[in-house]
Amino acid sequence: AQAISGVEYSFEPNEANLSSARFDFVGGKCTLTYTGATGTARVTCGSENWLLGETALFNMFGESRPVAAHFAWIANDYLLLTLRFYTTPFCWTISARFAEDELQLDVQTNVSFGPLQLPSLVGRKVGA
Repeated sequence: AQAISGVEYSFEPNEANLSSARFDFVGGKCTLTYTGATGTARVTCGSENWLLGETALFNMFGESRPVAAHFAWIANDYLLLTLRFYTTPFCWTISARFAEDELQLDVQTNVSFGPLQLPSLVGRKVGA
């Protein structure tokens, strides 16, 4: 986690409108900072406990919503975040795979009026 903590990844233009992402790990918590078309959003996830908070992540209007957030390392290079927007029916899962100077993000939701999974995104480490 320390090798990628604070590292910013930049994305080519994409239909998810994600321009950059960064993961920061401090004291059993992971904060994802996501910059896209509606600005910058953050969500902090717990590893042993779900953390309650608010985030505008994945909200096309940029509005914050209540969230319970958790993260787990599935493998040394594979991070899984789960965001439950508990005042709505939505639950988002973010799979982050790290390799050299790249980050592959796969994002899916449990319900949607459109596709349940966004196209895979590959970001490059800024400054690499």
